Amino acid sequence: MLRPLRFLFLIFLLCFFLVPAGEANASQLPLDLQVVMFQKIFLYDHQLEGKTALRIEVAYERETGELLETENALRRKGFSVVKIRSSQISDAAAGADVIYIMPGALTEALKALCNKNKILSISPVSEVVEQGRATVSVTLSPDGRPSITINVVKAKSEGHSFSSSLLALAKVVSQASPNDFSDLTFEGSSGKK
Repeated sequence: MLRPLRFLFLIFLLCFFLVPAGEANASQLPLDLQVVMFQKIFLYDHQLEGKTALRIEVAYERETGELLETENALRRKGFSVVKIRSSQISDAAAGADVIYIMPGALTEALKALCNKNKILSISPVSEVVEQGRATVSVTLSPDGRPSITINVVKAKSEGHSFSSSLLALAKVVSQASPNDFSDLTFEGSSGKK
């Protein structure tokens, strides 16, 4: 257990020195660093620990250079990667362990797929996680340092949980997306008294 904690600590130290605060105009981490941080975070996910070959599906809205770069960065770290257009989500994506949601690609069908099939949703956009629409993001904080955001309510709906040592390092959000409860029926809600 100590060894993965050392790796995570090392990543944070590298991030601190590799990403100068003055150059943090956008909230997105450099892609290679983002992938390394996600790779380390997966070690602290109780449902993914022990899996050696993770399948990551990259959900996108349209083909861009950023999509190709993301796909290549994930492959370089040994992940099995499949691209899926967000408008064409189907149960074929159910074999994924993780879905990387590109900016602009989040749909209700994608959220439902992650919940139904217990697929971890990750995003390079922290607002998506803060709103309860994805589980994990790694971004740059306003001061230019790397930041991990984890939505524990969304994680639970996707069947995932994280170690307390990771949660202690992350910004933890406990907010659900309003649509996560759309299928619940409460006593008296059917119009009966």
